Amino acid sequence: SLEVFVADAPNHGANTCVGTYAGQYVSTGTANTFMGSGAGNGVDGTRLTGDFNTAIGGDAGNALQGAATCNTLIGQTAGVAITTGTHNVAIGALALNECEDGTNNVIIGYSAAQHAGDGSTDIVTPTYCVAIGNNVRLSNTGVANEIVIGNEAVGQGNNTVTLGDDNVTAVYMAEDSGATVHCLDVKP
Repeated sequence: SLEVFVADAPNHGANTCVGTYAGQYVSTGTANTFMGSGAGNGVDGTRLTGDFNTAIGGDAGNALQGAATCNTLIGQTAGVAITTGTHNVAIGALALNECEDGTNNVIIGYSAAQHAGDGSTDIVTPTYCVAIGNNVRLSNTGVANEIVIGNEAVGQGNNTVTLGDDNVTAVYMAEDSGATVHCLDVKP
């Protein structure tokens, strides 16, 4: 853990690394927390200079490098492929597992946002997306501003909201169905 840390200025550092190879290649990053075997391990060629990353779980945030900043990755291999992505939250085993350079995403659930709607294409560069649910999938590899909620729900593209998978038969905006829904158009 922290085998090669080099502070570039006074008050830099304050990293916490617990586990075999945890934070091994942090270079000048500050206030990073890595817990678990391989968590925040990084790479030798482009050491981590980013700050405020948290990776908890075996291999969580394993590829963090360069200026990757403000990522919170919790769960076995959560965000394992993120290299220089910033401001991502991934909670759950395999959550945001194939993302490399996504930014500003909130992903919660087992295997959430690991693959695209086709079930096999990796989600690599999502931006401003929210995915909540077991095996929930964003629509495509570079999608932007997509919200997908529900067990195995599949997103519909940029700037869309998807509530539930194809088994959902009704959507309620209030428990008594009394909420007002504001929209330009309703399509059958």
